[in-house]
Amino acid sequence: MSQDVLAPFDFQSLFYSDRIIPKSKRSVSSPNPVPATPVVARAVYATGPFPGNSALNKRSLVGRAILALMLAASAIALVMEDEVIIHPAISWAIKLFFSAALIVVVLDLGDDIRRNTWGAQRVRLAAENGWLEYYPALVGEIWNTGTVKHEYAPTEYCYQAKARLFSRDGSSFYITTEVFLDNHTPMEFSQMGIAVVDDEEDAKFERVNGWYLAGHIATKPLNEAGFAHRLTKDQVRAGLNAALHA
Repeated sequence: MSQDVLAPFDFQSLFYSDRIIPKSKRSVSSPNPVPATPVVARAVYATGPFPGNSALNKRSLVGRAILALMLAASAIALVMEDEVIIHPAISWAIKLFFSAALIVVVLDLGDDIRRNTWGAQRVRLAAENGWLEYYPALVGEIWNTGTVKHEYAPTEYCYQAKARLFSRDGSSFYITTEVFLDNHTPMEFSQMGIAVVDDEEDAKFERVNGWYLAGHIATKPLNEAGFAHRLTKDQVRAGLNAALHA
C-alpha cells in the first residue's frame, strides 16, 4: 500500500460529493464517541488543508450567473413580445427553449452553491467531531459512462470504478465510485495498461488499478462512502500509509 501504487485517476472535482456531505448538521454536531479511523484522519489533516473549505470557483460562478441573467432577459423579452414575426408555433418553441435553458442553468448554479457553502460547512463539522472516516480502497476496473464535449477544450470522458474498502478489523466492502472525468479515451487507457471493461457488470476485480483513500460519513451506510472528498494526493498518500501502520 505504498504511495507509488496510487490509482492514476483524478477523482476530485470542484465540489464535495453528496456522499461526503452529512444529511443534516444535527447528525454530526456532537463528538463521535467511537471514531473508527482517528489515526488515519490525523495523518490526513496534518498533511494538507482541513476538510470543509468552500470549493466555489468564483470565476465560474460569475460566468454562469451572467449566462443566467442573459437567458432570463431573453426569455422575458420573448414572452412579452406581442408582434409575431415568425410562425406562432416556432415562436413558442423558441420561448420554451430559452425558458428550459434558464431553468437548467439556475438549478445547476444552485446545486453548486448548496454543495460548497452549507454543504462544505457540514463536512468541516463532521471532520471536527470525528464523523468523517477514511478507509484504504483498492480500485478495480473502470468503465466509460459517457462523454462531455466542450467547444473550446478537449472532450472529457466519464468513468466509474468498483472499489474494495478495508476496515481495521480486516473486513471489507465494495462500492461504486462517483463519476470522474478524464481526457483519455477507453482505448487509450487500455493501451496504457489501465484495467478497463465495457460496463459495470464486467467489473469483477480480476485486475486492479491501484489504491486510493475513500471518505465516509459515519452516520451513513458504508455503501455511501466516496472518493470526491477534495483531499490532495499528499493527503491520500499520508492516509494510506497511516492505515498500513495503524
